[in-house]
Amino acid sequence: MPGHVLNLSSLVQCAHGAPAQPTAPVPTPPRVTILGQAVMTEATAYVVAGCPNTESPPNPVQAPPAPPPPFPCATATWIGATAATRVKTMGLAVLVMSSTATCAPTGREAKPVQVQSRVQAI
Repeated sequence: MPGHVLNLSSLVQCAHGAPAQPTAPVPTPPRVTILGQAVMTEATAYVVAGCPNTESPPNPVQAPPAPPPPFPCATATWIGATAATRVKTMGLAVLVMSSTATCAPTGREAKPVQVQSRVQAI
């Protein structure tokens, strides 16, 4: 899907509104930068901090005697099919504004909400 490319300064949030930050750009050291910031790829891991989620995930195997504690989003893993299809760095597809990540352990999605506006990818 076409869209503006994510770099290190892009803002990503989980479905509950908590910010997600990349642990380290992949590849390291970065080979491609936009405005001096490393380009994010589908292999870049993100950590979610301060997720306000208070819902517990369903337990299809066994109902516990007491409600389990809430599980806030902790990490976000990008879905490769939502990254750019024609633009890669070091063999890894770059992330674009329309890319989607899956948060663990909640299974909810994380999306970019603010990206640079100079470079687009298909």
